[in-house]
Amino acid sequence: MTGERVHDFQRVEVIPPVSSAPTGGWRSLWQLRHTIASMAVLPGLIALNWLIAQGDMSVAAIGLVFAVSLAQALVVASFVPQRESNVGIVVCGAIPPATMFAASILLSELPTDLTFGFLAVALAGTGVAFRFFATTCNT
Repeated sequence: MTGERVHDFQRVEVIPPVSSAPTGGWRSLWQLRHTIASMAVLPGLIALNWLIAQGDMSVAAIGLVFAVSLAQALVVASFVPQRESNVGIVVCGAIPPATMFAASILLSELPTDLTFGFLAVALAGTGVAFRFFATTCNT
């Protein structure tokens, strides 16, 4: 302390530390319970998205519905808690769930044009990327 008013305050950190990948990479956070959860919800998501897409029977439409459903299953399974309390996938943010709903809504236009299906896959992929790689939350 020098007696000057400016130096009497403690140092304040205004920039939060940058989070980095855990030891072993992001795959180390994925456990068997996440795989089981994603496989458990996948058939229901495929059926739901198939109904939303109004049952178009083309091979491309089936592939697009499956791709969107798989991305949705990954996001849903990523919300399953970790066994260790000190390590976890970031659990905040509304972007991934919102993109999953938006991707399903885009599938409703699949009988009109397959372009909406490709856009739905891109949107679902963006949601997965935000879920696993975005570091905008304070944990």
